[in-house]
Amino acid sequence: MSKEFSFEDIVCNINDAVMVTVVGSGSSHKQNIIYVNPAFTLLSGYRYDEVIGEPPEILYGPDTAQETRDKIHAAIKNKQSIHTEVLAYTKSGENCWLDLNIVPLQDDNSAVTQFLIIGRDLTEQKRMQQELHRLAHSDALTGIANRRHFMMLAKTEFYRAKRYRRPLTTIMFDLDNFKLLNELYGHQFGDETLKIVAENCQTLLRQSDIYGRLTGEKFAIVLPETSLEAAEELADRLCMLLCVIPFKCNSEDATVTASFGVTKISPMDKNLDDLLERVDAALYEAKASGRNTVKTIKPEPLVYMHQT
Repeated sequence: MSKEFSFEDIVCNINDAVMVTVVGSGSSHKQNIIYVNPAFTLLSGYRYDEVIGEPPEILYGPDTAQETRDKIHAAIKNKQSIHTEVLAYTKSGENCWLDLNIVPLQDDNSAVTQFLIIGRDLTEQKRMQQELHRLAHSDALTGIANRRHFMMLAKTEFYRAKRYRRPLTTIMFDLDNFKLLNELYGHQFGDETLKIVAENCQTLLRQSDIYGRLTGEKFAIVLPETSLEAAEELADRLCMLLCVIPFKCNSEDATVTASFGVTKISPMDKNLDDLLERVDAALYEAKASGRNTVKTIKPEPLVYMHQT
């Protein structure tokens, strides 16, 4: 004869966190926890006696989305089921993602008095998704935007500036004699140099600036709502910054400089490539003039032909 399992037997042995709450009387629709299973205590870090009588909001934290809180509250208020994802917090303050199913439970009179809440841990899955996103959008060496992601963001900003006739400037810079540095000090030094350059230059940028590594030692910055004069000033500061960063290889000092090109959007630019080709030309003017300097190319003014 096969053994019969009770509901409690099943709930106690499943891997998903289970919580049962009771809804208080009145218009507040506040809930209190009346039961949690062992999987809940293992996931949350709370003991059974620490959560009984507490509201389920004990699992909320500073980054739990208000929109998600409101959706859950509305479902409880309307005595409805809801399936959502929520960023929860353990007793120790660590965050964890839960796939949450909330189901109303009725008494003998068909009145909803309790809710069954089942949470499946999605934390590892979310971390993998975030890592895949990072790898798809970030340069593996420096951590800033890779070429593909930079171009996508820059193209969006270019067409926004064109449409609304807003200022847009760009800076492109390339490390001087980088091949020689690799030959003198080795590729490991070269990789570390690129990381240091990327990190230090980012300290001078705004959150709204688009910054990426285009090729080996070439970087680009798109500056929304920025005048040509302000972009030139930033390029000068970046150029000087690289000159004072201490680069060392086996206790030996190494000098690392870069050449910078600057330009701004033009009414004549049909697409992002036109803007990038012009700033690239400015960069190579800086290279040709001796390196470790900034060169600017101003777009040709728009000339209107008048009929006589």
